[in-house]
Parts: sequence; C-alpha cells; structure tokens
Amino acid sequence: MAAADLILGRPWYARVGDARLTLRDRRTILADPPCRKALALVQRGLRKPISSSRAELNYETRLPELAVFRSLGRVIVHEIYVRCADGDTAGAVPAASLGLSLGYAIQLQTLVHGLVGVAIETMVLKEAIARLPQLTLRDCASLLRVCHDRLDRPSSFVSLVRQELRTMQQQIPQLVDRARNGGVAEVAALLGVDPQSTDRWRGILARPESTQRFVADAGVEARRVERLIEEQAARPVWERRFPDTPPELSAGAAMVWMLLPALQTVNGAFAREEAYLRLMATHVAVHAFRWQHGRLPATLPELRAGDFAVDPFTGGVLEYVLAGESYRLISAGDPSGEALELLP
Repeated sequence: MAAADLILGRPWYARVGDARLTLRDRRTILADPPCRKALALVQRGLRKPISSSRAELNYETRLPELAVFRSLGRVIVHEIYVRCADGDTAGAVPAASLGLSLGYAIQLQTLVHGLVGVAIETMVLKEAIARLPQLTLRDCASLLRVCHDRLDRPSSFVSLVRQELRTMQQQIPQLVDRARNGGVAEVAALLGVDPQSTDRWRGILARPESTQRFVADAGVEARRVERLIEEQAARPVWERRFPDTPPELSAGAAMVWMLLPALQTVNGAFAREEAYLRLMATHVAVHAFRWQHGRLPATLPELRAGDFAVDPFTGGVLEYVLAGESYRLISAGDPSGEALELLP
C-alpha cells in the first residue's frame, strides 16, 4: 500500500499503461525517485508475511488500490524492457521475479484480487518471453529457477473460492434485507447477475416466514456448494468439472448458484496463467538447449523438462512444432477458447 501511494498521482501515472511509450518515456518513469522508492518498498514488503489491510469485506467494498497495484506491475514491465534495452539481461530476471511475486501476493480475499494478480503475472510473463532471444545461458538458468519457484507455489484459486463463498454466507441476511426493502435489482447487480433472474424473490421476501426459509436455504446451499467447488478446485486443471446448476432449486439456494459463472471465469483465468507459466518455462529450456547444443531439440522429451512442460488443459505435453530453425510452442487452451501461445 505504501508503494502504491508513492506512485499514485505522479506526472507519468496516467500513461504508465500506454502501449505507445518510447524507451525514453520508460526511462523517465523509472528515474522518478518516488518510483524507485516504490519498487524498493515492494521488494522489501514481499519478503514479509502478506495480509489484507481490510479485516472484513462485503459486496459493496471498494478496492481502489487494485488499480494502483496493476500500475506497479506495469512499472516492473518497464523495468524489464529498459534493462534488456541496456544489455542488462541479468538484471531483467530479478525484475521478472519481482513482478510474478507481486501478482501472486495480491491474490487474496476476493475473486477480483485474484483476477488482478493474474493480470499482473501475465503481463510480466509476456514481457519476459518477448526478451528471451537476448538472454544468455546463465540468464536462462536463473529465469528457469524463477519459473520453477512460481509453479511450486500452491494455487490461490482454492482459497479465493472458499473466501468468496464464506463472504456470501455472511452477507446473506444483509442482502435479503436490502432486497425486501425494494432493492432486488440492486442486489442482483451486487451479485453480478441479471435482475430478471431475481423476479421470483419479490413475492417470497414479502412474507416474514418465507424470508426466513429463503435465508436458511441459502446458508445450507452455500456450505454445500463450497464443498463441491473445493473438491473440483483441488484437482489439476484438466480434471476439473464444475457442476451445472441443479434444476428446481428453492429461491434461496438458487441465489448461491448465481456465483458459479464468476467462479468459472476466475478458474479460466488461473488456468491460462498456469499455461503461460509452463509455456515460458519450456521456452526458456528450449533456448538454453539451443545455447548448449547449437540446435533446437527434436522433441520436448529431449529437454528432460519434467512437469513444467505439461499442458494444464490436457494433462499431456505441450505441443511442440519444429520448422527448420524455428519452432512453435502451444497450449491447447480451454475447450471453449483458443489455443495459447507465447511468442519469443
């Protein structure tokens, strides 16, 4: 938070994410003393236990710091770019490590925290892989260790799912009170669902006895859904099968299932991030192999890459397409989306 406060409102802050920034622009940002101090604070802070500045959250809590955290991630991307432009590739690797650590540390408390953390890690990965042709063999070894360390950390997805469902359980009485006072559409907006899906609430919440039943059903269903989702979230990505919304649910139970699309969206974001991490680690291993042998590997097993070459969407090996002196590395991606590539 202290690092975010240092950069917020600086003359360059509004443009930090501009794709048209020149090398000179990036140097100007990084040379700003508050920016240097902010990066040093992030580095020191990430060595300490991480906790939220908020003891409690609800569906109306505003999280303005997340936008600034994303900007800190963009500053780190500029650091990678400038160091590589100056030939300091050895210094670019710690910057990439810092960006990945920042993104991971943000993934706490809410699904929105998770999405922002994933976004920061993804932009750092893309910048690092774009600079891969500049890396020395020693740089490759260092960056591969960074990838291994990040992949060894437990996914935050399970804890975020648990926290989101428990927040819903705690907020059910307040949400129901607001809906009873005529705010059905407002409550639907807070939950991120179509207001028309809550029309059946109006008659139920008009009577005290049916309101009590609504609250009780929602609480029971929230605990059941938590168990179902946790069971799936603990599995490898390619084995996760989130349940469909059961038919003929009571209104209270149906409210809990309205959260499922958001959980699936975040699951997809975490899965893509894992695929990008594995793609980058494998790219780095291929690049190191070429330094050592003067050629590309004929197949990925020749790298002896171990688990990091596994495609999280299939459980098999990432697709490796060799074409003369070049190659492509592809993850199958989510069945409902496109294949994923990171291009060095």
